[in-house]
Amino acid sequence: MAKYATHDVDTSKFEGLDFAEPGSYHFQLDHVIEENDQSSFEAHLTILAGTPKGQEGKSHREFFNLSPKAIPRLIQFAVALGLTTAEEIEALRAQGEDVEIDWDRAVREGRQFCGVLQFKLDQQKNKTQYLELGFRFFPCNDKRAKSIPLDGKALEELTKRLTGKAPLKESGEARTGDSGRGGVATKDEEPPFDATELFE
Repeated sequence: MAKYATHDVDTSKFEGLDFAEPGSYHFQLDHVIEENDQSSFEAHLTILAGTPKGQEGKSHREFFNLSPKAIPRLIQFAVALGLTTAEEIEALRAQGEDVEIDWDRAVREGRQFCGVLQFKLDQQKNKTQYLELGFRFFPCNDKRAKSIPLDGKALEELTKRLTGKAPLKESGEARTGDSGRGGVATKDEEPPFDATELFE
């Protein structure tokens, strides 16, 4: 007879996880594990908007290999989140210096990006059952995001946090707001956020 610890068991998940469908999405960074048990960086994301519709609020976990050869992909992720820029990376590389990323602050700010989820391919180029971003992620104001629906309220709340007009979230704080889709719900009397400004 074997015994198993029950303290981390969530019985509400026994019916199966509600995975996202393949598509193009606006994501929010909710949590990171800078090095998990498999020696990977783990980003926990929530879908704010995108195509196909009806995926809002679903979660996705993206894993980043931490081997030296794979670090550029993680740095690309930091650029997509607006935590650094390609120009800054080039300058640091020319000086032989490393880039520092404050992932905890990024989570507390509720940093966002856009990306395309597709089925992962195995070594024989066959689709697996797992979805991944691969290298298909970019800033919300990137030209590749023009066709992706954005959650205006979440972007507006992020802008407020970045400009000091709203407090940062507590570390590990669950997202709250209208229909649980990110940020704090804005008041009805406030004008809606116009995402087209991002592409000017």
